[in-house]
Amino acid sequence: MKKTTRAADTREPEKLRLSLTDMAFEGGAIARHDGQVVFAAYGIPGEETVVEIERRSKDYLMGRVVEVLSPSPHRVEASCPYFGRCGGCQWQHIDYPFQVELKGRIVGEQLRRIGKFEEPPVAATLMAEERWHYRNHARFSTDRQGQLGFVSLLRRRFVRIDHCRIMHPWINGVLERLQGKCAGLHQVAIRYGVRTEQALIHPSLKEIDDSIPSGQTSYEEELLGKRFRVSGASFFQVNSRQA
Repeated sequence: MKKTTRAADTREPEKLRLSLTDMAFEGGAIARHDGQVVFAAYGIPGEETVVEIERRSKDYLMGRVVEVLSPSPHRVEASCPYFGRCGGCQWQHIDYPFQVELKGRIVGEQLRRIGKFEEPPVAATLMAEERWHYRNHARFSTDRQGQLGFVSLLRRRFVRIDHCRIMHPWINGVLERLQGKCAGLHQVAIRYGVRTEQALIHPSLKEIDDSIPSGQTSYEEELLGKRFRVSGASFFQVNSRQA
């Protein structure tokens, strides 16, 4: 996407009444206003909403749904207390079967628009066996007080997180022990082998808590009887059971 600018903080943010028509691959619902595309976080296709604009470019606007005038039948109450502030999960307000359907739609649309397939053969999306506490990789941001958390979706503000509902319990345990102790660090990455119980924590935290092994260059995970060595910078599926 082209460079965007944020709506000025010194004036009242613009609010638009918009009908949401589809879902974008980056997670926001799509609408149109005066010839421009609007990407609306926390919306669902088919809803009539009020969207507060937070970023602008020449070709599109970005904002967040602040009022739902006509809710989708797929709208549910998010179970996470950080949802809407934390920039991690973006679809907890959508019931899970419809999330899966939307992912299939997005893949098909990308293949049609970018790949130029007329009728792309998109297989049905597999539903996850475990929707919570599955994620084997976290990259936490820090603030000046040494707190760990994530950054909000559009305004890029730090949000302290004490327990993440999608992180593996082992990662949440490390988070609890490190919370408030990481001043001077930019980020803390934690990766965990669900089947091997090996871990990688970067950077080294020996001066903060030497009881937590850290500073590893790699860890191992096992999938379908094969063992993989995973470095800190490499890509690996975050849901070991689903992979």
